Amino acid sequence: DAVLDAALQARLSDGGRTFRDPELGLAIHLPQGEPGWHWEGAERRHGAPVSLASADGAVRVFAGAMAVEMPLDALGPMLARHAADGRGYREIASRLVRRGSAEFWEIESESGSSEDGARVHERRRLYRGLHGTISVTALGRTDRYGHHEAALVEALDGVEVSPLPAAPSPGS
Repeated sequence: DAVLDAALQARLSDGGRTFRDPELGLAIHLPQGEPGWHWEGAERRHGAPVSLASADGAVRVFAGAMAVEMPLDALGPMLARHAADGRGYREIASRLVRRGSAEFWEIESESGSSEDGARVHERRRLYRGLHGTISVTALGRTDRYGHHEAALVEALDGVEVSPLPAAPSPGS
């Protein structure tokens, strides 16, 4: 088990099953449909404020802020085009999704970018949050992604991002 740093532990609630970062306006939950999912310590997060992994470590979800200020319908396609420049990249989907009051850009792809040369399946969701763009990414080796897909989708669908405040109306 990873040793969780104080910064991560301070943001855990619901018996350690939910991570909340009020500064980012982000909450993410450990999937409950598959046993063994856990938070990762700072050494595995590579600078992201939060990362979680399956029991076997084959797939991960990480989230954090991006230093990019663009509308989602411009940022999503731009990132998809940029990724397409990579060797072996195959885009599966790139689309704007609206669910209730939530809106995000989702890019799903495969590439040959793992350390051992294996194909990697990635599903990235981009949100506009309180203080900018939030990226939440699920990824893992393509040969293991399908085994964990239900839990990955559960984690992604459970993400909560505080929306941008409403723009003032003219004349107010």
